[in-house]
Amino acid sequence: MADWRSQMETWLQEIAPLANQIDRDADKLKTVLQQMGDRSWLALKAAKELGGMGIDEVEYRRLQISLARTSGALTFLQTQHQSAVSKLIQSGNISLRSQFFPGVAQGKPLVGVGFSHLRRQGEPMVKARQLENEGYELSGNVPWITGYGFFDWFILGATLEDGRELYGLLP
Repeated sequence: MADWRSQMETWLQEIAPLANQIDRDADKLKTVLQQMGDRSWLALKAAKELGGMGIDEVEYRRLQISLARTSGALTFLQTQHQSAVSKLIQSGNISLRSQFFPGVAQGKPLVGVGFSHLRRQGEPMVKARQLENEGYELSGNVPWITGYGFFDWFILGATLEDGRELYGLLP
């Protein structure tokens, strides 16, 4: 077992007695989420050169199971951040990535997601229109931002006129 893995297991044992408080108290949840950040555990699958742990999918799933045994709320919230980190890694925008890495591994900043509405059938809830000069104009209502109030930034998904998806980063 990697040294950081044993450190995480030890930390999980330490916070386990607080599980009910963590799952019910937003301040406690934010504290333990930041403790993960203090240990650089908020970009587990990101490459080490980006500040992450560089773990594979199987190890990531094992860690998710261990986290879920301790706190459902913590597992959910950090998973949203880890998902946002994965989206940032996939971005071809090097300038954007360098703005957020390696800080996101420490939760500086914390990033959530707002794109569950893209799975919804019917008229898109958030639309993006490409502007003539450069950039996009967004319109609509974001029905849900996971971790609203916890995260500093969120990745917003919008539907382009041709049906493709656009992802942008908003404070």
